Amino acid sequence: MSKRKNQKEWQRELETFLKVKDQYHLGELPTEKPHSKSHNLSFLAKTSIRDAYQVFFEVDYDAINVLKNNLSYVEEMGRAIHATLAQGRKIFISGCGATGRLALSIEKLWRDSHSNRPLENRIVAFMAGGDLAFIHSLESFEDHPEFGARQLRELGFAQGDMLIAVTEGGETPFVIGTVWEALKISHNSPYFLFCNPQATLCQVAHRSKEIIEDQSIKKICFDIGPMCLAGSTRLQATTIQQTALCMALFIRDNFIFEASLFLDSILSVYEKIRVESLYEWAEFESHTYLNGQFCNYVASPFLSSILLTDTTERSPTFGLPPFENINEEYVRPGPCYLFIAKTQDALSAWHRVLSRAPRALEWPELLGKASLNRMLGFDLSENGPIFTNLRGPRDHQSIFHFLGDGHGQVEIRFNKRSIVLSMPSHPMLQTIVLKMLVNAHSTIVMGRLGRYSNNIMTYVRPSNFKLIDRAIRYIQYLVQDLSRPPGYDEIAKILFSKKHLTSVDGSIVEEVVAAIRKADRKTASSITK
Repeated sequence: MSKRKNQKEWQRELETFLKVKDQYHLGELPTEKPHSKSHNLSFLAKTSIRDAYQVFFEVDYDAINVLKNNLSYVEEMGRAIHATLAQGRKIFISGCGATGRLALSIEKLWRDSHSNRPLENRIVAFMAGGDLAFIHSLESFEDHPEFGARQLRELGFAQGDMLIAVTEGGETPFVIGTVWEALKISHNSPYFLFCNPQATLCQVAHRSKEIIEDQSIKKICFDIGPMCLAGSTRLQATTIQQTALCMALFIRDNFIFEASLFLDSILSVYEKIRVESLYEWAEFESHTYLNGQFCNYVASPFLSSILLTDTTERSPTFGLPPFENINEEYVRPGPCYLFIAKTQDALSAWHRVLSRAPRALEWPELLGKASLNRMLGFDLSENGPIFTNLRGPRDHQSIFHFLGDGHGQVEIRFNKRSIVLSMPSHPMLQTIVLKMLVNAHSTIVMGRLGRYSNNIMTYVRPSNFKLIDRAIRYIQYLVQDLSRPPGYDEIAKILFSKKHLTSVDGSIVEEVVAAIRKADRKTASSITK
């Protein structure tokens, strides 16, 4: 169970949220709304994996077409990037949560592509909470713009450097804080990437309005609409932003032609490898969890950041226990853990994931929550204690091996099966296609486990103001059929009263919905009498 809090404590937290709730009413943002093409996604995940994959492909296809229509803006960003690099300066990329992991993955791809060459260290990516947040988000860290400014300064951002700030929704305080700080330090205009209409953002969040109306900041809006799973911006939003950034970084000449060809290749490869064997992978993994067993992913270094991103994000999206840490108590092992092939200890594993030394936050006020010591407690090494000892006997685990180096086929081995994905020898293309495939796979698996309803995130973990608002809105959506559904503030009160009593893998949304329906039946019964 989560740490219990008394009534005064949760009421104080409720009052704090209600004072700022107007800054987090994000229901009007398209990225937070349910998608019309995926309204029956949870049903398809259980009944027809093929059809569920088809829904994902259609939504991804639409999003990539939006990117196609914005290539001129991406080309302009690419010119600014390469001009900055030509002047001997650095490019910094900031993000939070899914966009933070996007940023770190892009830095890894850049470093691997420029290994032992002069440009290797000239892309610096960071996320809210430092590198530790790659695997374990820090609660409420993203709500603080001053933390973004501080991380940017401490990484050495200087005059002549350029910042690219990435936020799926366009309203994340941490990311916005990095933009304002960059303006203070460098004459190089920062870029601000987001996926909601500018006019809507200006109405919803004052912090976004300030950014959008400042002419010294370059903005790129990828208005891709709702996600395949409502609010799960780890899906299409980060796919489009990651693709745009990769193209801006790696395509130098004849940009529009080469970028269009690249996007067509993504869709072509993605569609061709959605074969029956992938459906078997989803079936086998979901059966493993339903039988109370665990999965261990063992990945080649090239695939590590793609798979770590996806497996980490399953926890807040689907209410799963987070990765266990060897230095901390945990209720039980998480259903899935990632390990890096042929690594001997935690530090070497993290080097392979990041393609550099870890950057931790040793801030005194964080009390070690983002420290290197805590980060190394998430031991991703294949020969470390988590893999060899702490996840139970081997007959209680299923092991999936992911093999690939970005220059040939990708192979997935499990249960004496081998899936070979025929891929072009193109690391950037493989990175994007595999992200899309793994995102679809994990969402479909979680649908088979009942971790969302239709296309609504019923297991979302309300760990910051944005996610609290999301949980309240989805509760409103699920009780709209009642004759007198409760208002926003009333739902917030019920949610805060139960939030700290919910089990580590429970659904606060479903618990609150059940409580509201029970109260409604009681009221109806008393009226009848």
